[in-house]
Amino acid sequence: MKSGISTKHDTNGNIEQYKARLVAKSFTQKDGIDYKETFSPVSKKDSFRIIMALVSHYDLELYQMDVKTAFLNGNLDEEIYMDQPEGFPVEGNEHIASHWRKGEGSAMADFTTSTHRAKWIFTPHALKEKYKVANQRAKQALEKYGATRMEVDIDGSFSYAEPHNDNAEKHSRPKPLKTEEEKLLRAFYEFKIQDVCDAFKFPRKIQATALIYFKRFYLQWSVMEHHPKNIMLTCIYAACKAEENHVSAEELGKGIEQDHQMILDNEMLVLQSLGFDLIVYAPYRALEGFVNDMEEFYGERDEQSEMIKDLRESAKVEVDKMMRTEAPLLFPPGQLAFTALRRSCDVHKFIEFERYLKSLLSRQHPAHPISEFNHSLNAIETMINKLETPTSKDVKHIDRKLKSCLDPSSHEKSKKRKHRSKEGSNEMR
Repeated sequence: MKSGISTKHDTNGNIEQYKARLVAKSFTQKDGIDYKETFSPVSKKDSFRIIMALVSHYDLELYQMDVKTAFLNGNLDEEIYMDQPEGFPVEGNEHIASHWRKGEGSAMADFTTSTHRAKWIFTPHALKEKYKVANQRAKQALEKYGATRMEVDIDGSFSYAEPHNDNAEKHSRPKPLKTEEEKLLRAFYEFKIQDVCDAFKFPRKIQATALIYFKRFYLQWSVMEHHPKNIMLTCIYAACKAEENHVSAEELGKGIEQDHQMILDNEMLVLQSLGFDLIVYAPYRALEGFVNDMEEFYGERDEQSEMIKDLRESAKVEVDKMMRTEAPLLFPPGQLAFTALRRSCDVHKFIEFERYLKSLLSRQHPAHPISEFNHSLNAIETMINKLETPTSKDVKHIDRKLKSCLDPSSHEKSKKRKHRSKEGSNEMR
């Protein structure tokens, strides 16, 4: 392995960003051993020319997105020792090497410089405002057009239905959902996402990615504009693609008895709403890092080893819970993972956790006061404690209101059925 350090300049020649990259020394590969292994795929210029020609010929729209590949999503299947980067060694410590253990992911995926941190972590007030803005826009559409349903084209563009001009019918228009009702409906379908992922036996990373996609989507849209039942499936489908666990739309739709075409129809809409930011940082990898660090901190004692193994599994369950709260939109994945680990330690009566916390902060964040760190952990824990799982019965009334917003004709049909029902009961009397 070799590290490469460079600087990125803007158009005026000023330093814009410092970049560090870890690469495999492909020139050391040996024929018959690892000569044909590819560490980082590179596209050919011919491929770009073909794509551009197709776009021009068929008058298509072209979207650009960056996909980070090398070492980002994979775990090591062998132990690796790496020499220190050039210019890094301290005199007297030149012999020390970096040791990457089997099963660990690479440190290349740096959350601090990611779009996840820059664009998708909010303050509680900003998050509340986003939900409020989406809800208000849907209410205005309902008032203007008489419905909130959107027709989505294959390129992701959308349009509302033609406005109704019959003022006499305004009093009979469906009532919009409140922000609290939208929140309850989103929570219901977030639980459904976990259900579907469990049914397909998808890894936890796919489940977390799908949930984050779903949460981000409804920062841009109200549930009155796009039904969560449809969007959740497209989020799962997109998460499978992003995490390289390829499942066809047909297979996904068939598995839960849904029309796969609906999944595909919403794909571009979901990707555009995410800003094509498909790389997300789930807490599970950070959790593995903390657990591995705890093992080194406490040594290889048998009784501690068994305890830490139990901590790992129960902490994953805690992460599963917090992924259905608003915490992933408010806190970095490291703090989410650490909160899960702390809750797991409380369950297993692992009383030395505070000692480990002080050690970790002194090593990694010496200027970070422990009280400030605990304040964030406590806030996350409060969200988990308040987490509720809505049932179908809890959201039945809300779902009925939503359907009438999306399709007012269903609202009129429902009124007619009730009217006929009342007439029939009167005749029985």
